[in-house]
Amino acid sequence: VQELLDMFPDIESADESGPSSPTASQVMLHLLVATMAGSHAPKTLCLSGQVQGQSVSILVDSESSHTFISTSVAQSLSGIQVLQPAVQVQVANGAVLQCTSHIPDAKWSVQGYSFSMDLKILPLSAYDMILGLDWLASFSPMQVHWDQKWIAIPY
Repeated sequence: VQELLDMFPDIESADESGPSSPTASQVMLHLLVATMAGSHAPKTLCLSGQVQGQSVSILVDSESSHTFISTSVAQSLSGIQVLQPAVQVQVANGAVLQCTSHIPDAKWSVQGYSFSMDLKILPLSAYDMILGLDWLASFSPMQVHWDQKWIAIPY
């Protein structure tokens, strides 16, 4: 997580003589390579959930900057909108993808608990949905047991 945070400038400590805030074309989201390649890392935390009544496999990924949903799942969901402006998503291997659509304020659930989150749409192969740092930060602090693969959030 620290490596990801180090990639972004510290807004609070930036002095006024520094560069202005980035333009929309300079903003880049980040995504873990394993989420694209279809590989399952041994220490992944996966959940089963539902988006608009459709079952989805969800990866909890603190290395992804935002929350994503796969293109194949999104095709059967309502509420898809064009993302203005489109954003670039950099995969950890350096590849850059264009994200041009999203589902704003999408409703989804896990184990009977309902959540709402903007879902960026990308072609994912191993998982249907990626819970990124944006979602994780919104429920901080939380407890995670990586060996037993559970997460307890303040709901």
